[in-house]
Amino acid sequence: MSRWKSLWRDRSRRAKARMIFYPALLPLVCGGAAYMTVMPGQSHQGALAPLDAEGRARADALRADVVALVGDGRERSQRVDGTLDRAADHIVDALGSAGYPVQRLGYASDQARVVNVEATLAGQGDAASIVVVGAHYDTAAGAPGADDNASGVAAMLAIARALARERFTPSRTLRFVAFANEEPPFFWNEEMGSLVYAKACKAKGERIAAMLSLETLGYFSDERGSQKYPPVVSWFYPDRGDFIGFVGNTSSRSLVRASVGAFRRHARFPSEGAALPGFVAGVGWSDHWSFWQQGYPAVMVTDTAPFRNPHYHQASDRPETLDYDRLSRVTDGLVAVVKELAGASDGAPAGATADVDAGSAKDRPGAPSDRDGGAADRDADAAGAEVSLTTTPAVRGRVVRLRDEPALLANASLLHKHFGAPFPRPLLTESVRLDAAGRRAWLVVDEAKARASSSGQATPLLLVVDDKGALLWSKESPVAGITAPVAGISLGAGPRGRVAIAACDPPTSTVALRVWDDDGAPFADFVALSGGACSDVTLLYWPRHGWVLAAPRDKGTAAQRVSESGSLVWGAGLEIAGRSASPVSLAVDTRGTFVAVQAARAPGDAGGDRVLAYRYDARGAPLWEAPVDLGAGPSAPQDRRFTLGRPLHGVVRVTLDRTGKSAREVDVASTGEVLPVGARAGRDAGR
Repeated sequence: MSRWKSLWRDRSRRAKARMIFYPALLPLVCGGAAYMTVMPGQSHQGALAPLDAEGRARADALRADVVALVGDGRERSQRVDGTLDRAADHIVDALGSAGYPVQRLGYASDQARVVNVEATLAGQGDAASIVVVGAHYDTAAGAPGADDNASGVAAMLAIARALARERFTPSRTLRFVAFANEEPPFFWNEEMGSLVYAKACKAKGERIAAMLSLETLGYFSDERGSQKYPPVVSWFYPDRGDFIGFVGNTSSRSLVRASVGAFRRHARFPSEGAALPGFVAGVGWSDHWSFWQQGYPAVMVTDTAPFRNPHYHQASDRPETLDYDRLSRVTDGLVAVVKELAGASDGAPAGATADVDAGSAKDRPGAPSDRDGGAADRDADAAGAEVSLTTTPAVRGRVVRLRDEPALLANASLLHKHFGAPFPRPLLTESVRLDAAGRRAWLVVDEAKARASSSGQATPLLLVVDDKGALLWSKESPVAGITAPVAGISLGAGPRGRVAIAACDPPTSTVALRVWDDDGAPFADFVALSGGACSDVTLLYWPRHGWVLAAPRDKGTAAQRVSESGSLVWGAGLEIAGRSASPVSLAVDTRGTFVAVQAARAPGDAGGDRVLAYRYDARGAPLWEAPVDLGAGPSAPQDRRFTLGRPLHGVVRVTLDRTGKSAREVDVASTGEVLPVGARAGRDAGR
């Protein structure tokens, strides 16, 4: 100790100050770096899963837009007559075809007239709050601009189309804007298209809650050393150019974190984020800079352009240099980002979702998301994941006298008004419990009228009642516009007391999914399946994964998982083993799998029918198929549903209720093993 005292005593006053200052500075530097670079969630690591049909179609559309924008390969600028107009025409046509109202916002530039293109989706909650998704469509001198920035424009168009297909209704007003004049000589000057636009917004007093600038999104490399950075920044980020970046200034930090968090919750693609001082090289190199100048929060989404792409601002920046599969994955994640930003609750600032609640399973890194099933999709063990029924399918019935069903008797006047008198007469019903308070939804059809119709078309009545049968709300035309037969309609209970109906429309061979909020307000309406018959439809809600529907086709049965926002997760649909078109009973679990049971003709049977159980993961990949012997032999009913229940230890109980006879039951273990009722597989019992 005396030695250390001597060393301290012998130091000059300046040396002593340094010995105190620098150790004290280190925690501040580390804390500042963490403040700017640490993001919510975890970046995806490992191999990328193959694109599904929807992802492949999106990749093809992205390529087509890039090729169309690049055109004959000339630069798109005021220097080359007609090139900006041609690109703007393509953008206007694409947004207009998706159903958006589109405006060309012209302004004078260098003795010419150029346009920003704007499409708007009006908000239905906090409509005065605006989210802007933008991308510039001009290019640098001599560059065809496939990556910079046809890739950004193509992604913007793909996001707009996806939301239009989903009939997404934002709380905030959503704008898609294609900007002119981002490249030199207009970069960071008064004629830059995004600066003209941002100034106009400020002059009108518009409240822009978030701006996303989509800037060079299509170039990736797995080679070590392929990613470069400004000085010091490389200390904190990977050296492979295989990720997408979210970049903002320190004032936009909450928006950066919100965007990265949303992307990581929904996309399985590497991502990095940074909220850095605006003077750092590259941080302000796009249209988001213009919004900073007006005090608006803004973020650039980018493949980092010159820090990765050797074709940046070169004649070699052509469509064939881009990776459209990865661009498709990035775009899919950005759809989720835009929806979270535009769908924020009234008064919540953009970025409010950035601070993840550690107690919320949905927001924890790796938790299942409603788009792709999350970690459960990847990690559920095909042989051991426990099946746990979390939602109850609707119960079908037939009521002849209203007094036989108290909930209907309590609403007799409404039934008389809808169906006419007299009663008694048979009504076909489906009912499902909505919540723990005992609220229940009823779908009621007049059996006689449906049979009298040549197509079996139904005109159902939808009722929602409390636990005592008192009417809460009703819909007298819940399937308006759909010529659905009785068997082509299915009722389901969703999250937060929502009610859903899946209805098949024979003229269009599609199944529509309509959802109402707990107060009866319309929530969503989307096409969920196409190319099917209408003899039967099955619907079930899958917590955190959305809806699962099944409907017969001419050959086999198709199933589809639909996210709560309406995305078709399985593309064109899942064929359930290509079996005959008989009804499917569904059970879903919380660990990323679902079970389907169907009476179907099995290959190799000598004319006999039997019951088959299937299990799939949340991405639609088959895990097993098991024959189920219910003792029905060759007379297994092709037109019957089965009751699925869960006794213990991940075993699904399959019950066939045979009219006038005792029920037949069998248990199917989570491994696919068929067991006698009440038995336990040894490997299941220990869970």
